[in-house]
Amino acid sequence: MKISYFLILFVANADRIIKNIHLPSCKNCIYYQPKYLNSEFSSMNNCGKFGEKDIVNGVIKYEYANSCRENESKCGKEGKYYIEDTNFIMKRLKIVKNILIENAPFIALGILVATYIWLLTVLPKI
Repeated sequence: MKISYFLILFVANADRIIKNIHLPSCKNCIYYQPKYLNSEFSSMNNCGKFGEKDIVNGVIKYEYANSCRENESKCGKEGKYYIEDTNFIMKRLKIVKNILIENAPFIALGILVATYIWLLTVLPKI
């Protein structure tokens, strides 16, 4: 009886074939740089392993994670350079850091405007 139950379960799930189920996901890698807090995986997310540094201003432009996985000379389909990121808190901090870096000009502008407005309100009193 137990064997027939097992066979029924096996046959019921036999039609499910999921490609790449054994391959690691970029979103669990230490090099993965998500752009937004709630993005599971987007074609716009970067891989911190591969990039190019601008020799004039020193800014590193990282490649997109999906293009790194498609290119066999980089991480490839198998995820050659995949290292699992097990620290949940660090994953969230990485997202916040990437948001701050990408929006740094707007944040700086906001701080300057707020400081200017504050100075306008304080200086007339002096």
